[in-house]
Amino acid sequence: TNGAVQLKKPASPIKNIQIRANISEKNIVVNQASLGIGKGTIHASGAIHDYLGAQEYRFDIDAQNFQIQDFIAQDTSGVKTTGLASVNMKLNGRGLTTQALKCDVSGEAALSIAQTKLIDQTSQPFMNLEISQLGFLLRDFSLAKPFSFALEAAVASAKKNVKVNGIAQLN
Repeated sequence: TNGAVQLKKPASPIKNIQIRANISEKNIVVNQASLGIGKGTIHASGAIHDYLGAQEYRFDIDAQNFQIQDFIAQDTSGVKTTGLASVNMKLNGRGLTTQALKCDVSGEAALSIAQTKLIDQTSQPFMNLEISQLGFLLRDFSLAKPFSFALEAAVASAKKNVKVNGIAQLN
């Protein structure tokens, strides 16, 4: 289906930025990087090889315990969202231009969302959906072509478990 989520600037300031990196004439190696936003933390490591030429990169990113409502604009629709999100990604690619980042990124990603509530204030009666756990997994994806995904959710308010496997492509 055709859907969209409008993101916003984080409600909490970015804090505790730390980076340990080695930079040479050809390569940038990030041994460890971290920052905090609200109660959440992001840890990353990786490298850009031949950053003035081929720009081949690889990064591991681990983001834990982010408040969903800090990142999804709540005032653009009648749906309110709360919950905790964590993401683990392994990304690699070649080229740092906007076009290259749209086409040449590949890797793996896992998204976990817990204690989530979706409240639709536009429907009558109001919809109140509680999701105790949601997992979204991408294995060996590439943004340049269609990729498969798996989604599993425990919908507490409906006392149901949902599993979806599919194929998606980003435009």
